[in-house]
Amino acid sequence: MNFSKNQIILMGAALLIVLVLIGIAVVPAFQKGGGNDKTKITGALSIWGVSKSRSELDTVIASFNAVYPKVTVSYRNFETYGEYQQALLEALASISGPDIFMIRNTDLPRMINKIVPIGSDALPAATLLDAFPQVVRQDFVQQNYTYALPLSIDTLALYYNRNLLDQATVAAPQTWEDFSAIIPKLTKYDSSGKITQSGAAIGSSVKSITDAPSILELLMLQNGTAMVSPDFSNATFANSPEGVNALKFYTQFSDTRSKTYAWNDGFANDRDAFAQEKTAMMFGFASAIPDIKARNAFLNFGVIPAPQPANAAVANRVSFPQYYGLAVSRQSQQQALAWEFIMDVTMSPTAAQQYFAATRKPPALKSVAITDQNDVELGAFARQTLTARSWPQIDEDTISAALSQAIMEVNTNAAIAETALRKAQDAVTALMGRK
Repeated sequence: MNFSKNQIILMGAALLIVLVLIGIAVVPAFQKGGGNDKTKITGALSIWGVSKSRSELDTVIASFNAVYPKVTVSYRNFETYGEYQQALLEALASISGPDIFMIRNTDLPRMINKIVPIGSDALPAATLLDAFPQVVRQDFVQQNYTYALPLSIDTLALYYNRNLLDQATVAAPQTWEDFSAIIPKLTKYDSSGKITQSGAAIGSSVKSITDAPSILELLMLQNGTAMVSPDFSNATFANSPEGVNALKFYTQFSDTRSKTYAWNDGFANDRDAFAQEKTAMMFGFASAIPDIKARNAFLNFGVIPAPQPANAAVANRVSFPQYYGLAVSRQSQQQALAWEFIMDVTMSPTAAQQYFAATRKPPALKSVAITDQNDVELGAFARQTLTARSWPQIDEDTISAALSQAIMEVNTNAAIAETALRKAQDAVTALMGRK
């Protein structure tokens, strides 16, 4: 039978529509498991991420392959975020990127056009909130679409030297008021007035304090500072007394005129000072623990949740997070399978517990985090995942640099807090305008 050209075009269009409808029907069903025999599913997935260990995902890949034995999963690791970011963006630009890649919890505004989400039909909001702390919805969900899911959630906590606090007969502080009160008891000077033992590494910029911007952001969020406008068009953290007061509170610890003066840039690095027992307290994420131990394996230190304002109700406690989520590339030819991998490894309590045991990173899955709250070393971080709060950022590195610059300007008397913070806010707003 011979067909006319128009008939051939019509039949081709009909076939295309059928194939599209089949694809639409298959993808959600596959994402949910859809009755498929998972042991027979074949495919290959590539994953890129950043970690100090190349074997970080070994346990979760093994867990996935126990269910999907015919799916090949490869992982490429980068040790620094800078190297990772450059390689990833170059690969995506040349359409040669991985199926799955890690994004920071602040990266969604910048990366949203490069990743494909999963809808609420496959991952309902109630299921997400039951499984993960609220911050995951805050960071990775927009308009009922989930763009990434994490294996771990790290938060900023307070490290303290048990010996130095015992010698000063003070307890580890639970509130910022307690923190300020014990600083004079922990800070020691020589005859010339130079600090020989710092009460705490706080008050200066990243020149000497590794996580200076994060500490300031924690204070701002705890104070209720509105960081950006509701429509994400401009930064607002300098528009209210809460943001300015947070900067003033932070920088007082580097002000020689303050009774809480405890730190200056004469200390080369907060982690060195802490490891050498030259400072009694420092702030850091769980990722700092191996670093501290490497510098002093015999240091007698503990970790507790970051201080809270004394008037903060339990329900209003805030901790500051820093973590990665696994996201599916829009370029992937295996989007359904990639999302199946992410949901399988992040939402399985068994996989989450195995990942925690292998990496010693605070678990993101709520059920596992609650179980691990009594862990001697990481219990504080596990508890803080439930109170973690973030804010949308267009470029975390640039924003951190702007906040650090504001701190430095106050430290050096180059500007008052209001002026320094306004300058940082203007820089962030300009950045948002170029998004």
